[in-house]
Parts: sequence; C-alpha cells; structure tokens
Amino acid sequence: MTSNKIEKIKFGILIAIIIFCLGLAVYLHIKGIDFKITTIQDLKYAPIYFILFYVAISFIPIPIAPIMFVGGFIFPFIPAVILTLFGSIIFATISFYITRWLGKDYYEYLESKHKKLKTFDLRLREDPFENLLLLRMFFIIPGEVINVYAGLSKIKFKDFITSTIIASIPLIMCCIGIIRGRIIHDWLAIYLSVIGLFMLIMIPIFFSDNLQNKIQKQFQILKFLKAPQ
Repeated sequence: MTSNKIEKIKFGILIAIIIFCLGLAVYLHIKGIDFKITTIQDLKYAPIYFILFYVAISFIPIPIAPIMFVGGFIFPFIPAVILTLFGSIIFATISFYITRWLGKDYYEYLESKHKKLKTFDLRLREDPFENLLLLRMFFIIPGEVINVYAGLSKIKFKDFITSTIIASIPLIMCCIGIIRGRIIHDWLAIYLSVIGLFMLIMIPIFFSDNLQNKIQKQFQILKFLKAPQ
C-alpha cells in the first residue's frame, strides 16, 4: 500500500470521527438525554470524575449551553475554574494530536493542490500565537474547529497550547461567574461576567487585519476630504 493511500485512509478516519461526533450530538439533542451532571458532586472523587466527564463530553459538540458553564453547577468558583481549565487543556491536547496524526499528511497534499488552503495556512502561521489567541477569544467559533485546524496545519504545539490556556482562563472565569452568580443570587457577578464575555469577543474583532485596514482607509479618505483643494 502506497503512502498516499495510507494518508487518505487516516484522513478518512478523521472525517468519520468528526461525523460520528456531530451525529451523536444531534441524536442526544433529539432524544433529550439528560447527563445529570450535578450528581458528580456527590461522588467521592468528584474532581477526577468531572475532568473525565468534561474531556469525554467535549468531543460531542452539544447544541446547548457551552460546556464551560458545567463546572459552575457543581463546584465553587475557584475550583470550578481550575478543573474546567485542566479539562480544556487535556481535551485540546488530545484532539490536536489525534488530528495531527490522522490528517496532517493528507492535508499537506490538499494544500499542494489548492492554493487557497496554502495561503490561509501561511497567513495563520505568520504569527500563530496571536492568531490562535484571537480565534480562541472569538468564542462563537467552536473550540473543536480550532483544535482540528491547528492539528492539520504546521502550527507548533507550543503556540497552540499557550494560546489556548491564556484565552481560556478569562473565558472560563466569565462562564463560571455567570452560573455561580445565578446560584448565589449575585447579580453584580453576573453583570461583570457578561461584560467580560462581551469584551473578549470584541478584542479579536478590533484587532482583525480586515478591520484595521478598513479603519486606515477611512482615515485616508477623511484626510483627503479635509485637504485643501
């Protein structure tokens, strides 16, 4: 069997895993299956079970509340933030290396055939840490998508995991803050957490290249209009 065929098979396995996770998410949503996450807090080794649960459920893109809110229902604020961050790091690492092992070689072959893929990858790798950090902050994009693409590209794991940790800390704190604030009826904590989420999502919008170029063009137009004729 040639190496190209092996690469295609591995890439096919990766696609099958992604389709399976999406299909499972749809099935669980239709069936309305309740994971009863609050029962974890009654277990003897609750933090360990929570991390295992978090990593496992993260593979399923459930179309409901973000998975980062879960810890707030079970643990106080600080333990919830630490455990959720730890679970996020483990999941990101696993999905990154699975994707890289199964799909990176064939993705490089696709890049050689499609210039747009190659160009996008090159732009992302111009400043991988900053670009991944901004993508993480723009939390509307599912984290699974970022994990998969980072694994397929030539981005170094150091840049990937560092940006993941730095961007995840404020995002997790805001998500947990909303839930804990709701539980203890602390409306100030809820308002501050919502403002924090808004600020997080505005940062990548403000610093995006396209927006910066538009602002520069607007200033150039204004200068031209104000210039004496």
